[in-house]
Amino acid sequence: WERLVLPCYDDVGDPVIVVVAKPRLFRDDLLAAVLDASLDAIMAVRLCRDAAGSIFDGEFVAVNKRAAQWAGLTVEAMLQTNVLSLLPQLKRSGLWDRYVAVSLTREPLQFVTRYPHGDDERWLEIACVPFGDGFMVTHADVTERKIAEDAMHRSQAEYARAN
Repeated sequence: WERLVLPCYDDVGDPVIVVVAKPRLFRDDLLAAVLDASLDAIMAVRLCRDAAGSIFDGEFVAVNKRAAQWAGLTVEAMLQTNVLSLLPQLKRSGLWDRYVAVSLTREPLQFVTRYPHGDDERWLEIACVPFGDGFMVTHADVTERKIAEDAMHRSQAEYARAN
């Protein structure tokens, strides 16, 4: 038997933990189903190193449909493809360096950040954990929640000034 534990978010954005125990026989099918059922984008990356051992890129070893949709690609197009060639904005935004640091220090990371997405800018809640010689990252688009929170804070500030 094997147990899979995944942090996810339900349809209203509340955090939930999904725990599934299945015989090893069903492992691959189960992993694919759980990945594709997630409302978050999930990507597992193996680091690519040069002859001196320096990290120069990464390779997608697992992605779910949500991650592929976010990238505007198919799952098949992302697998075994270099991360920075598909998503160069990761390097420009500084996220790549943070992800690599998670792999090197073995310390998980969770944060909310702005991220350029096409002609738009989105707010992402990101969790990154070490995964072999690489990392696994999940991100959830929390733009609507962030906009609502900012509006609430502005309203509270205006109310406080009025009083």
